[in-house]
Amino acid sequence: MGGFAPPIPQDDSNWEIRVAVLLSLFFQTVHIFVGPIRRRSSSPVISFLIWSCYLLADWVADLALGLLLNNMGNIGGKSSSSSTIASVTNPDSSPIIFAFWTPFLLLHLGGPDTITAYSIEDNEMWLRHLIGFLFELLSASVIFFCSFKDNPMMPATILMFVVGIIKYGERTYSLYSGSISGFHESILGPPDPGQNYAKFMTEFDSREQAGLDVEIVISGADSEAKRALVDLEEAKAARVVGNTTMSLEQQAFNFFLIFQRLFVDLILNYEENSISHAYFLEREEVSYSPTKAFLVMGVELNFIYDMVYTKAPVTYRK
Repeated sequence: MGGFAPPIPQDDSNWEIRVAVLLSLFFQTVHIFVGPIRRRSSSPVISFLIWSCYLLADWVADLALGLLLNNMGNIGGKSSSSSTIASVTNPDSSPIIFAFWTPFLLLHLGGPDTITAYSIEDNEMWLRHLIGFLFELLSASVIFFCSFKDNPMMPATILMFVVGIIKYGERTYSLYSGSISGFHESILGPPDPGQNYAKFMTEFDSREQAGLDVEIVISGADSEAKRALVDLEEAKAARVVGNTTMSLEQQAFNFFLIFQRLFVDLILNYEENSISHAYFLEREEVSYSPTKAFLVMGVELNFIYDMVYTKAPVTYRK
């Protein structure tokens, strides 16, 4: 009874590696030039092109990395010379430059700065992307160390390997920053208990251990303090209304810092409400010109797009 014969392993897969690397480079080029168009175009053709390249880019880069890993025993051969690209004594060996392409694939997997996620749901998968990063880094490290001997391009390979790790890490961090939890954490920041919290709790514990009746009473704010706070908030709102030297981008960025709280189900405080009302309702050039108001909001949405779908969270921190 005849059984299924497994395919014979192909020793010479050099052309497959070359095609996979070129395809990966092509998809990265499309991302760089076509990716930014999505923010100002709702064309289904553009969306389909970006979506297809977004899905295929990682798959092709992983495929190329797998082919290199499967072919690493042939890279350079055992008798490769430092003065030649391919081994002369071993015609079945692969070019030593294949080892140099490995960090480039890590660079491709890191993606360009113009796009890190196609949808918000992609950001929520940052942990899966991190695990994939660790496995792909392990594969690239195996190829790197197996080609360490007799590699004339080792200094350049090491440099590109470091750059590839950084770029891949930037993408993972950008995905986390664009997720709901990461975005929420970046807005709120660490909690601040106040300057006297440690001293207050030390005194509270000492009195409680001494057997005294201790009760925490939060008194209401003084009326003068309330008036001072209202005056301060009104002064800030007045500065926003009266400041005509800021550019459109600066104004939009200030409001982006305010309204980004709404994207993670937080509310605005009294001061932020006062500033927004003062700008959009009391400033003549805005209240009498809806075009100016929509321009400001359009730039705000561009900032939101950058924070959610690009590497802006990393770029702004450099």
